[in-house]
Amino acid sequence: MSKNKKLAIIGANEQQNPLILKAKEMGFETHTFAWQTGGEIGEETSDYFYPISANSKDEILKKCREIEIDAIASIGSDIAAQTSAYVAQALKLPGNRFEDVRRASNKINLRNILAINGITQPKYAEIGDTIPFDDLNSLKYPLVVKPSDRSGGRGVTYVSCDKELFGAINNAREFSFERKAIVEEYIYGGLYSCECISQNNEHKIIGFTHREVALIESRFCEYRHVQPAILPLSIENKLREAVPTILDSLGLGFGASSIEFIIDAENKLYIIEVTPTMYGDYIGTHLIPKSYNFDYTKNIISIACGKNVDFTDNIPVAHSYVSFEYDASSGIRGKHTFSSEPLKEFGGCLKFRINEKAPYFSESENILRLNSEYTAFWCALNELNPKRVFIPYYASSIWEKVASELKIECVNYHIDQNFLPCDICEQEGDAVFLINYHGLCGEYIKNAPFKYKIVDNSMAFFEKPSSEENTYTIYSARKFFSVPDGAYLISNVPFRKVPVLESDISYKRTRMLFHALELGPGDAYKESQANEQEIASLRKSMSYLTKKLLAAVDYDKEKHLRNQNFNTLHSYLSKYNMISIDNGSNYAPQFYPLLVSADIRRRLVDKKIYIPLMWRKTLSEEFDGLAEKSFSERLLCLPIEPDYSVADMEYLAKTIIALLT
Repeated sequence: MSKNKKLAIIGANEQQNPLILKAKEMGFETHTFAWQTGGEIGEETSDYFYPISANSKDEILKKCREIEIDAIASIGSDIAAQTSAYVAQALKLPGNRFEDVRRASNKINLRNILAINGITQPKYAEIGDTIPFDDLNSLKYPLVVKPSDRSGGRGVTYVSCDKELFGAINNAREFSFERKAIVEEYIYGGLYSCECISQNNEHKIIGFTHREVALIESRFCEYRHVQPAILPLSIENKLREAVPTILDSLGLGFGASSIEFIIDAENKLYIIEVTPTMYGDYIGTHLIPKSYNFDYTKNIISIACGKNVDFTDNIPVAHSYVSFEYDASSGIRGKHTFSSEPLKEFGGCLKFRINEKAPYFSESENILRLNSEYTAFWCALNELNPKRVFIPYYASSIWEKVASELKIECVNYHIDQNFLPCDICEQEGDAVFLINYHGLCGEYIKNAPFKYKIVDNSMAFFEKPSSEENTYTIYSARKFFSVPDGAYLISNVPFRKVPVLESDISYKRTRMLFHALELGPGDAYKESQANEQEIASLRKSMSYLTKKLLAAVDYDKEKHLRNQNFNTLHSYLSKYNMISIDNGSNYAPQFYPLLVSADIRRRLVDKKIYIPLMWRKTLSEEFDGLAEKSFSERLLCLPIEPDYSVADMEYLAKTIIALLT
């Protein structure tokens, strides 16, 4: 029997998936309910999936009794919020009353309750089986027509004249479960929302969002969400007074809620909608943690479990946004893009200046910016979720530790004298981790016949990423450039199973970089190793500092100088090198790999030439006669960073030749 607490989750689509991932991260056993489509991400990421529609409240309740759940939660859906409340109430778990959530989800009920409590809102008319012409005639165009009980913009239409009105009403009623519509006066102004959380009828505004909207073919398309929204202080004060009244009047005393409002040209505040759950569109799951340093999803789960959350006010710490692409003719939403950077401060001490250029990898939902190659590996394993992963013996043991974090079995394999795999027996559900050693294995990796591949280009930053299906490519920026953290994970499809990661804070690690600059790499070695141990265990996204530093790199120059240094060494050392390397390198790897007949590493140290040993574990007797041991003993990974000149490379090559002859 599982020792983990059991969390029921209503909904399995991309909006609910962060809740599933967060619950698993917190140690919960996840039980997800949704209509089975075969394509929803939560069907894969949840520990247990039940093909029961979110509308089937009694069927879900019956299953939750059978499972003996400890809590139930949902985000991003009014229907899911109603079912969560229904089950929680029946099982006497923390949560809002079902009737209160149902009432708050109905736009007609909401309008009537707000009117009773004197809350400013648009003028409106209710539409059922009959048309209240007197009420409609009292409204001024333009109008907005909505289904009474649907969310997510379904059936919502902008209407500018009489001839459009009744078609819009019929459309809204078709979408409505109760076949009702509401017609409201359109308010000109900026659209915003305040994201809230409540526990035991205590309410907290976490933050404010500016929701930028375009009108496409009479449909409202929210193309960008920005946090923190800049509001007049008078409006913010009104909201802080009004929010408890609104939520109390609706009976929403537990969990997340979002209050949508418009500020008109005269700074008048209108309440537009109240959502009895976390608002979707990545506002709560992605933006709030970045902008306000508040783990909204985690706290929703905590409240569902009856754990107290911190209601201290959150101060904005970053400027974040998510933007969406739309088809101009149909209004259908396409790709989305995230961005976040610390809020700009004014005055105080002088800060480090960086002359930014373009980043090497552009913003894309197919690219993750992470703190280390090990986090990139962790994310790739999350996406593939293999039964086993094949990892070469000739590699850092940290890769295996990462796989063990996810309880994935590791199978080691050998490589030959050309660094290529030689004993992989792949089975269904396995993933293969392929290292592009020194950029020499790129062609093999492109044609490697494995179904699920994780390609490590940590030694070959300038190698192009794979475009193959089920292949994830890792890059390590911190092994090529002077940054305190930094890695990328690239796929040919958007990432769906990776939880939202906090940004790394890495200014303390820059000490090692400046230490090495001022006193030399040898003097900074111990500090470098300490940094390596720390970053290997952190699962975080790339730090803001590293993003800025990487944006200042001249990548063309870096590549040119690395190739120049590589080719200089090769012109001197090729006849001593037991590795076959094509002349005229153009892939600018991390090192020049020199395999020699004798181990001269210790003698090089006396001349202040520090060559890393890769990797100590393959020096044991079990590797006698194998390629791995010869590499660990006699492979010299010579530095070719752009800091070194051609003269430096000539000195290095001549020093090595003198020791070999």
